[in-house]
Amino acid sequence: MNTIAPRLAWSLAGLFMLFVMMHGSAFGQGFRGLPELPSGISPERTAPATIERPGLRQIGRAEIVDLEVGTNPEGMWTWTATVRNVGTIPLDGRELAVQGYSIAFPPTQNTWKPASGSMVSRESLRPGQSAEVTAGWTRCCLTHELKVELRYRPSNQVMDTKSVSGLIYHTSQRRPLNVRVRRIEWDDSAKSWRATLRNHTDFTAKMVVQGYLWPEGQNVAVPAGGQRLTLGPGEDGTTIPLHAANASSGDVLKVHIWADMNPRACGETWKDCGGRVSWNITVPHSKTF
Repeated sequence: MNTIAPRLAWSLAGLFMLFVMMHGSAFGQGFRGLPELPSGISPERTAPATIERPGLRQIGRAEIVDLEVGTNPEGMWTWTATVRNVGTIPLDGRELAVQGYSIAFPPTQNTWKPASGSMVSRESLRPGQSAEVTAGWTRCCLTHELKVELRYRPSNQVMDTKSVSGLIYHTSQRRPLNVRVRRIEWDDSAKSWRATLRNHTDFTAKMVVQGYLWPEGQNVAVPAGGQRLTLGPGEDGTTIPLHAANASSGDVLKVHIWADMNPRACGETWKDCGGRVSWNITVPHSKTF
């Protein structure tokens, strides 16, 4: 009887079992763990077991979707912020507030100052519903930027911010608004003049007009009358006749205009508000600019 084959089989089986006992834990670790990756490579993230679909989560959120700077017919400056509920649940308008801030030019040398604020609404805002808030504020001639923050009042958390920058029409000339002298008319018989201004803005502009007479050959300025004008958006306005009784032929009349934006509250001079620029005529000639 041949016994070699059974013994060989049992020997091979024994060696296999011994190999498994010695290396079984290594096999287990190899199958259970992730393979080691070269440095800098991350394993792929598997998709979550569940997917959140729109509408399943209840989200309370609001945004400022529009911010506009304007004036009322009397020339008082305002800003209007439009706040929209962009979440999925109603929001109590009394718990939302908008707060304005302004900064002067150059902004790197100035700080933000409060520019009025208000509660958003006394009523609830449904998802997708908007509310407008209009507030009056002190705009100065050198105001460079206005920003408005939307805050959640219970925690004072800022939910959103929107701003309007570049408010100064001409920074180097310190001209806050695009208002210009259109014509200066000289009446030699009455030794008087009058100026017509044009408002090239969408705002109601409160302006000061002031004339200075420079006698020929003299480096001395003599006041020659002035007036305040309020111009509606896109409107022209003309002063009353202003007298320069001592004017002579060849004298130069320089007319300065500047924005009247509450200089006491702003601590600004007439030169900060556009007055450093002048429109000139030589007596007795009129001129259109």
